[in-house]
Amino acid sequence: MNTLLKSLLLIIFAIILTLPAQAETVNQEKPLGFAPKKTSHHLVIYFHALGGAPQEPFVEPIKGATIVDAVKSANPGAGFLSIDYNPAQVLAGDFSTIDDTISAYTKDFPNVKSISLCGSSFGGYTALSYYTKASAEVQSLVKGVVVSGAPDDLNLLSKCSKDKEVREFLLHELTVSKKPTYLKDRSLSQIYKSLKRPTNVYLILMKNDVIVPAACNKDLEANLQAKGCNVSIEKIDGGHGFPSIYFLEHGLHFISKGAKTLN
Repeated sequence: MNTLLKSLLLIIFAIILTLPAQAETVNQEKPLGFAPKKTSHHLVIYFHALGGAPQEPFVEPIKGATIVDAVKSANPGAGFLSIDYNPAQVLAGDFSTIDDTISAYTKDFPNVKSISLCGSSFGGYTALSYYTKASAEVQSLVKGVVVSGAPDDLNLLSKCSKDKEVREFLLHELTVSKKPTYLKDRSLSQIYKSLKRPTNVYLILMKNDVIVPAACNKDLEANLQAKGCNVSIEKIDGGHGFPSIYFLEHGLHFISKGAKTLN
């Protein structure tokens, strides 16, 4: 083999090594994720933050790791889905697209026997509110919800959040609805008043959160417990979002205690 050819092959090999690895995907559109191993029966479903995208748990670092790293650590071999959604539809209580996506997935992977829902910020709100509206088939599989910085009192949030995008989104939807109590009616505490099937809820609240201030969540724990939910709450110094993968792992472990099908 001549020197020029060897040099070309070495250059090509070097380029291949520097290319990013392909993401693990169930399909190339939405949702993003990976299938569970046949030896595992659990599925973790993630909802991104307002203005985020399904790629969020694969690329957004929390203390040097990603959300997917925490999922793999807490539930080895479990499946994972990161679902896209329309925030306005979620706020209106329309979860038909989300429910159809999850139902289709569980039909494709019938070995899934239990589900954890998780999300940060409005993704946490989506996870908690979706649970109350999920089809009976999906709801029966959900063993719990892990959320960080999920807002409860949306009316207060629309006034005191330091995030302009959050305030504008909520006020826009309030205007579109033409209903003065729209945001109040869509608070998690109000939504959970009609809950028929209590679940495990792991809440992470950040004391120094200026995007979803603590005042917006002062009654959430008590109202969830009033409906029979098994609530574990972490109140941590710090800002918005998941503080570290430890707390996400801890939350998933908290839920798994009630999921007998987990490895």
